[in-house]
Amino acid sequence: MDSHSPALMALDTVAVRNRSWASLPCVPSYRSLFPAWRTGYTVARLAPNGDSIAKRLVGTRAEETRYAKRTSGNDGVNSSNLDILLGESLAPARVSYDAAGRDWVAWLATHPLPTNAVLDARLADPATRAGFVPVCQAQGIYHLPTVEFVSALAGILKRLPEPWLEVGAGRGSLTRALRAASVPITATDDGAWWPDPLPDDVERCAITDALQRYQPRTALCVWPPRETNWPALFRAVPSVHAYLLIGDGPRGMTGDAASWSGALGWRRRALPQLAALGRCRLDADGPLHAHALLVHRAV
Repeated sequence: MDSHSPALMALDTVAVRNRSWASLPCVPSYRSLFPAWRTGYTVARLAPNGDSIAKRLVGTRAEETRYAKRTSGNDGVNSSNLDILLGESLAPARVSYDAAGRDWVAWLATHPLPTNAVLDARLADPATRAGFVPVCQAQGIYHLPTVEFVSALAGILKRLPEPWLEVGAGRGSLTRALRAASVPITATDDGAWWPDPLPDDVERCAITDALQRYQPRTALCVWPPRETNWPALFRAVPSVHAYLLIGDGPRGMTGDAASWSGALGWRRRALPQLAALGRCRLDADGPLHAHALLVHRAV
């Protein structure tokens, strides 16, 4: 893992704030979780600009738990310890950007639907990767639609029965891209996670209300909140024939284990080709994280 990864910098940020790196109780466990730490990466290295780092980096339980779970069982690190350490806030952070962050804001504004190759190149280059995660956190970005992903997803949706409904649509960037690809899908979101008004083309309503109001035959859910089981709500609606679930998989930050499990009377099919085209805020650490699952009624 790169020494400038969000997980390491968030931990170092806390140390800078407290000026007590050696006293942090979970530092030994994190040293075992992250053996790639470089010897020279210390508080002293960050101290000159530690205050600015502390202001612009927000360590959330979602990202940190992701790293901890990769080696779960090694040292007993748990999410409650991470909450205490990182001072987690689930709401998008109101942070001021450095030059790298402002560059990402400008780039995302001019590339609402980039190709995978262009986005991957920016994330692979340390010179342009910096600032990506803080901007995603501040703007509530979890999944980034790309040309290839939208094209593949649109092709799948067109083979599934309509009407189509996206729940948890956020600010609607994926829905708008799908509409441009001739998929007239409806976007809904409860907006509880976002302090500002949602765009006019995203209806603000709870998931249960959206399902009852629109009676979709196909439901789309991209990056549901962790510790939720929205697929159970889909299956409870008689009109729903199929649903697509896209996120970090059963052990990540999207949904819970039951969300990705089977259910009596329903058939699951993994969509690895679609997943390989997905890009998300976690991909800044190198490997791709997206999973995609199609579930439909057995009869």
